[in-house]
Amino acid sequence: MAFTANELRRIDRLVGRLCRRRSAEWESAGGRLEYDVAGHRVVVVEARPIWNEPAAAWPRYPVAKLTFVRKAAVWRLFWRRSVRKWSRYGPLPYSRELRTLLKEIDRDPHCCFFE
Repeated sequence: MAFTANELRRIDRLVGRLCRRRSAEWESAGGRLEYDVAGHRVVVVEARPIWNEPAAAWPRYPVAKLTFVRKAAVWRLFWRRSVRKWSRYGPLPYSRELRTLLKEIDRDPHCCFFE
């Protein structure tokens, strides 16, 4: 079962808040943070213009994946390695609270999510 309407609203409120705040901070650099929802996954992506073609479509780079495990009622956090494979985020692999994992993504203490 995919996310319910209430869960999608909560995801939009929490993940959307992170994306809007980060995008506002990056406005001068031209980048923005977005997210996609599919099934039980929320993928946070960084969109940046191509330096010599700013009017072209912006490439999107996944930076974090949050997966909800309904049976256990936990969120799992993954980061994308340089070889483009998702790996469980070792310092905080899961939490019952989405907000906790979003704070970890935002802080990025181990430089796994943002450059």
